Amino acid sequence: MLPSSKPTLAFCTEDLVMQATDPVDLLLLPGLAFDKSGRRLGRGGGYYDAFLKNYLELVKERNWKQPLLVALSYSVQIMDEGVIPVTPNDVPVDALVSPAGVIPITTAAQERSADSDPLQDFCIADLNATVIVNGFPCKPASAVTSDDFFFDGLSKEGSTANIFGSSVTRGNVLSFPGVNTLGISMNRVDIAPGGMNAPHWHPRSSESGVVIQGRVLVGFMTTGNVFYSKNLTVGQMFVIPIGLVHFQQNIGEEKALLFTAFNSQNPGSVVASVNLFGSTPSIPNDVLTKAFQVDANVVNGIKSKFGS
Repeated sequence: MLPSSKPTLAFCTEDLVMQATDPVDLLLLPGLAFDKSGRRLGRGGGYYDAFLKNYLELVKERNWKQPLLVALSYSVQIMDEGVIPVTPNDVPVDALVSPAGVIPITTAAQERSADSDPLQDFCIADLNATVIVNGFPCKPASAVTSDDFFFDGLSKEGSTANIFGSSVTRGNVLSFPGVNTLGISMNRVDIAPGGMNAPHWHPRSSESGVVIQGRVLVGFMTTGNVFYSKNLTVGQMFVIPIGLVHFQQNIGEEKALLFTAFNSQNPGSVVASVNLFGSTPSIPNDVLTKAFQVDANVVNGIKSKFGS
């Protein structure tokens, strides 16, 4: 449990938490099993659920910010939905943390899973540092210049002479070190007529964007296999929730230009087709033939287009 007024980790008893004059930011919860909708299976005594209900009532009474409820688990403890029984007294968790990574469940967890707030005025990334811990260390302030806060990369049109007919120019920490620790970045997306920014997702960020030129079909898929899309023209915006597969396709007769923004200095990008059929080393054919229900000749034909 993390009291907000404490800079270090503090483990508190229930009495101390209920009598605290400051809110708790984070509650770590054990359990026997969990699922990705937030259900938690304990040992049947209802102790944690009763405590959580009491504390959440205190939070509401004192107008505090609700704590993040995070369950710690091994990957084998994460069950399919519908397996864990639910009672009216159960309090769902906001996120799961396992050796495989963090699974944000609620909006609150997704918001807090973005880059953390900086602790100084600026931290220009030292891209040549030999030690990197979840990001880049700061360049010495004495070595910082005005140029570190400006970037002209997005002013240059990218080449669309490729199999997708598109180009993404990134303004993230790797190309613009000035955004280091700020939790923001931008991309320029150029798409030729008939081209697309192929289906992909950003594991560390939500995305918003605006069409500057042309007509673009923007679409994304939810984890429930629901497809949302719309044809956009100049000046219209879109938003893509964190981690969802999405694309942009030029449906006009002229080139299209978009600018996109992220709530991460390094949102990452996983292009589905490239990752599945162009990885190094390549994914075994029997995995792909089973996943896509096609024969090996089809898989090999697709792999050949991505140099795998």
